[in-house]
Amino acid sequence: MGVELPVSTMADMVGVAGAALAPLAKLLRHELLTRDVIHADETSLRLLDTRKGGKSCSGWLCAYVSGERSGPPVVCFDSQTGRALRYPETWLQCWCGGTLVSDGYSVYKSLADNHPCITSACCWSHAGRGFANLYKASREPRAGVELRKIAGLYRIEKLIRERCQRHDV
Repeated sequence: MGVELPVSTMADMVGVAGAALAPLAKLLRHELLTRDVIHADETSLRLLDTRKGGKSCSGWLCAYVSGERSGPPVVCFDSQTGRALRYPETWLQCWCGGTLVSDGYSVYKSLADNHPCITSACCWSHAGRGFANLYKASREPRAGVELRKIAGLYRIEKLIRERCQRHDV
């Protein structure tokens, strides 16, 4: 069923599509870098290294996402062979600054330390995981208290979103 295509042909087609979409990606990045809040998160992936005859190597795909309520949503991706400070620092170099929300990965904290115009913030989802893991492993009561506080914050955020939608704010 379907058309059989060599992997190399599919890779070439993706490359052509990527080149055609490059101007759009550039505009999206420019728009994202005008925002006051940017979320960043990365995940591992396999990359083809053309410098090594097309062999695969470990890499990272970082998603940069605009914050809520700052205009139409914008998502940009950056693939790199590592996750050192220089990668987000280079990608965000034209950003005037604001709040960078992440999973608490130390590189983002270092980025904020090196650039006073950037404030590092962690998301509640990632903060809650540590408390959830502690509570699951030991039934530590203080972890349960913190989880209930985080759940309360989520309820407040939901109410705010609902009220804003009703009043078109």
